[in-house]
Amino acid sequence: MKGLYLTIIALIIITVAFTSCAPSAPVVEEGDGEVVSEEVETSPEKTGAKEEIRFLLQETDAPSVAAYVSMEGEFEAEFPQYDVIIEFTNPEAVGPKITTIIASGGVLDVFQPYPELAVQMAKDKNLLPIDDVVENLGGKDQFFANTLLEYDGETVCMPYAAAAPVLWYRTDVFDRLGLKPPTNWEETEEAARVISEDGEMAGIALPAGENNYTAIMLINQLYSGGTQVFDKDGNLQLEGNERAAAALQHYANLLKSATEGAASYSYFESIDAFTSGKAAMVIYWGRVLGRVYDSTPDLIGKVGAVPLPMGLMQAVESEASWNCIYSKTEHADASKAWVEFMARPEQAVKLQLTVAGHMVPVTQGQKEAFLASDLPIVKDNLEIMEVLFGFPAYSVFTGLDMGAIDEENLKIVETNIINPYMAIVFSN
Repeated sequence: MKGLYLTIIALIIITVAFTSCAPSAPVVEEGDGEVVSEEVETSPEKTGAKEEIRFLLQETDAPSVAAYVSMEGEFEAEFPQYDVIIEFTNPEAVGPKITTIIASGGVLDVFQPYPELAVQMAKDKNLLPIDDVVENLGGKDQFFANTLLEYDGETVCMPYAAAAPVLWYRTDVFDRLGLKPPTNWEETEEAARVISEDGEMAGIALPAGENNYTAIMLINQLYSGGTQVFDKDGNLQLEGNERAAAALQHYANLLKSATEGAASYSYFESIDAFTSGKAAMVIYWGRVLGRVYDSTPDLIGKVGAVPLPMGLMQAVESEASWNCIYSKTEHADASKAWVEFMARPEQAVKLQLTVAGHMVPVTQGQKEAFLASDLPIVKDNLEIMEVLFGFPAYSVFTGLDMGAIDEENLKIVETNIINPYMAIVFSN
């Protein structure tokens, strides 16, 4: 078992830099959905004296494109003095494209950076403060915790969605075996064991390969276990750490009841194992519900979700996806108007409903508009939606809150200290 500890600890150290790319939410963890193209301008050619706003984004699946085109049309009808030039860019190309534009002095107004790039740009003062936009939307109290990107006392990015993993489980299997949805590590291990021994399917689908998803899962176990990889001073916290050992032991125990081939699992394999009936549980983001409705409708009404089961505390690694404005834009007022417009509840839900539950609303108004939807995936799964929406109350933003776990008092604190590994990813 000592060898397992060392292997997993080494994996965390190697891959922790990449945990900031966790599913945007919704955006980065798996990237399924049809991509329109690497670079496609779907806005019509604009001419005349109108002020142009160039909008570089990474949401390129067909439903998202339709949502943004709809927003663009309504914005320009309300603000005829502005033209939004939308550039849909392949997610993998967004970061390099932004850095190239900045280095060359090109035009950059509103854009959607990866979390690690947004944090680095905030540190470098390359983001325009938007506190006035936040006030126009009702103030910071309207936004859920850990969704606005704030740096040095200023709000610098507007969230358009957020996400964190939960534990999904097969309600029919749990009912048949007399199991209750697990709330802590012990209950999760016992449920996985009982289901696995029943023989119909594995207890849980988990990744154990050298990939981003495995790192995210392990980071979450550390947080739940009341510890972390680095403290706020950047000191490595794993060596001789009994809580870290307990968190890794818990993960190893779950792997005993996991699907075969877990050592090669990443995002696709894990979600597929759950939705195909190979496993009765999976730790994943809200995309699971959409996958059930789209691909395995026979499971509709047979899945449930609970917050990530606790070790010593309730904590989960989360990310928001943001719209940001370049600090050197020549169209600051126009860009702010566009960012504010996209955050209005009736506009924001157009995008959030494209992957219902995976792209979580970030304000109370957005949440109310989302839950008012008559889509079956929403109205028939209100309890699940409340679970998916609940994480901001116990979330950790790894990139900007290094050392956020107060290990003595077992609570989450905001440190506003950038994780140096994010800068390494950005620079390389």
